[in-house]
Amino acid sequence: MTGTTATTRRPTERGFSLAETMIAIGILGIGMAMAASLFPAALKESQRAANSQLGTLICENAASLAQAVLVPRDLTGVAAIKALNYILEDSTATNRRIVIPEGNYRCVYPTGAPDTGTNRATYGYILLGRELTGGKALLVIVAYRKTVPDINDASKDGVVIAEKVAALRLIQSNPSDTTSPMTTRIIGGGGKLKTGTPVINATTGEYAICVSADGNQGELDRVMSTQLDQGAWVVNETVSSETSQLSPAIATLSIEASL
Repeated sequence: MTGTTATTRRPTERGFSLAETMIAIGILGIGMAMAASLFPAALKESQRAANSQLGTLICENAASLAQAVLVPRDLTGVAAIKALNYILEDSTATNRRIVIPEGNYRCVYPTGAPDTGTNRATYGYILLGRELTGGKALLVIVAYRKTVPDINDASKDGVVIAEKVAALRLIQSNPSDTTSPMTTRIIGGGGKLKTGTPVINATTGEYAICVSADGNQGELDRVMSTQLDQGAWVVNETVSSETSQLSPAIATLSIEASL
């Protein structure tokens, strides 16, 4: 009896070629690069939203302190917006208004104490205002987050300051007609206009934010109703005599308050 042997052939198993592997890696790399590019933008937007939310809380906290501490005589005769040169400290002491030197208007959040010495903090606010009739005041509050904070070293800590720029002017739609409407263009910044800088009309307390600026001129996020006849206030930050290219302001609030 003669036996036979059956031979089973397996299908040829073929792997990926080098070219196919390289193409797949390239496609994967492009996808990963596109995905990675989204993270910085998402992180920046998340930080912006967090700052905006906290800025609103800081403004509301400052407004509550102001209404609890200020009395009408504090703003008697103050016809134009000015930076208030005292601190609204959250304290049980009888006199909670601490007079401070001109230019040092910043208060820390949430206590309202001066942003000096051991009280230095990353977040705070600046309070401006003017007198209204009937025992009321127009208060403008600018909440800030220092762009270069170092609360452990005063020489490196950012200094936020409100400055009045008398030469600031809005560009009107017809420059030869003083009654023509204002535009969003602003000039005469004297190096004080930064991206994000709030521009506060010293006459009315109306404000707008610089969405772009080069120090001397900029573009505002809204149209103001009147010209800056008495100049305007801006809020910026300096560190060791160097000015930050971005404004530390994260929110601005303008309210009529009963004192």
